[in-house]
Amino acid sequence: LAAVLRQLWFILDVTSKSIAQSIIDASLFKVDFRLIAYFVNLSSVNMTY
Repeated sequence: LAAVLRQLWFILDVTSKSIAQSIIDASLFKVDFRLIAYFVNLSSVNMTY
């Protein structure tokens, strides 16, 4: 179970960072900076078992 959760967390982390990078590249951060702040905070969560 721990291995599955670790893999799911990795996928979530990569996806969130990819979305944040896409937002920055598209200059959409000027519209809603809270969205980027959400993804930055999401990727900083510590999932230690």
